[in-house]
Amino acid sequence: MANLFASRRRMLALSVALVSLVVGLVAVRGIAPVAGGGVLTVPPLSVSEVIAIGNLGVLGSRPITVRGFWSDVAIPHSCPLSSQSNGLNGCRKGEFGFTEANETAMVFGRDGAVVAHASSPLLQPWIINPGAASVVYGERATGGAPPLPVVVLGHFNDPRALACEPTIRDACRAGFVVDAVISVNGRPALPNVPSRSLLEHGPLEPDAAALDRISRSSQRAGERLLTAVVADGWNGSLVDERIRFKLTGPTWFLTFIEPDGTIRSVGVDERTGVAIWPTGS
Repeated sequence: MANLFASRRRMLALSVALVSLVVGLVAVRGIAPVAGGGVLTVPPLSVSEVIAIGNLGVLGSRPITVRGFWSDVAIPHSCPLSSQSNGLNGCRKGEFGFTEANETAMVFGRDGAVVAHASSPLLQPWIINPGAASVVYGERATGGAPPLPVVVLGHFNDPRALACEPTIRDACRAGFVVDAVISVNGRPALPNVPSRSLLEHGPLEPDAAALDRISRSSQRAGERLLTAVVADGWNGSLVDERIRFKLTGPTWFLTFIEPDGTIRSVGVDERTGVAIWPTGS
């Protein structure tokens, strides 16, 4: 019995040490505070470090930065509705994401059969934000193209996981959600603003002057604009299903990072400049 208690104490001490190590690590690398007038300055974490942090679940929804190589499968295909969780727990598992080494997530042969999987750690993200999606898919690494070196900002434990089906809710909560793409091939990518919105109906051409006016009026002291996408009554569901068909005109959905690393999102009517989203703004 004494040996059992001693073993449990050692396991508890090891767990505490691991959590302390991770918290200490992200305190100096990867965590995403803003400094120097809105410049993201912290060195990013590796893919394996971010995976370890996600497994420990010690940071909640706090944003972190990660460096890796983005690739997506070159052969498009659909997934059964019951397995759709952006590939995290469905039929696209292992086909796309950020690898630690400079390699693609998966390699297919000419006959469509899988030839090889990534040998290094693979982080499969949720890329829900249309602005961030426009960057990685605008320079999409598929069809034999080399993987894209990227640095992204994201978080685990997204509250939208509650909207997932019960059978995949844990996988949704454990998923890494990309808030913004910081750089691609070493080139700064902020803010992520698609030149043509990702629309269900459209296209809706972004008005650069309107974006400049709205971002200036919406931005708080010390914040930095991460992403911006314009939507209307048809495609508002890309941001929030509750506003499908409810927007009366073009609305800008902006994502900022605050000085303490908090992510803030707001939807502003392009015509009036009034914040109308999230509900209650």
